Amino acid sequence: FDVFQLSSAWMAGDMARVARLLDGLQAEGDEPVLMLWSVAEDIRTMIRLAAALRQGKTVAQVRNELRLWGDKAQYAAQAAYRFSAGQWLELLQECAKIDRQIKGAEDGNAWDGLRHLLMRLSRTD
Repeated sequence: FDVFQLSSAWMAGDMARVARLLDGLQAEGDEPVLMLWSVAEDIRTMIRLAAALRQGKTVAQVRNELRLWGDKAQYAAQAAYRFSAGQWLELLQECAKIDRQIKGAEDGNAWDGLRHLLMRLSRTD
């Protein structure tokens, strides 16, 4: 299981694959820190991509600038439209909460928070 596969899975809206990847990573003893970093970076990228798309740019025009390659380039545009600008910022705040849980500065289970966040990101309806 590879933490970087999570990006393409949630961007594609593949909730089942996201769940399998999370289960596998947790079972292998991986810590949620790297996954959270990756997801937070993806959310920041989605914020920038959504802004570029609103300005009339295409994914192809901003692909290199935003480091969208492979599966990410294929699924990023559809993922960018799932949430409003305000919702993307709320998702980033959720990442901050999970970070505090990892550090023990806030109550809650970081794995549960990460799972909830990724399932929310994966929703296509």
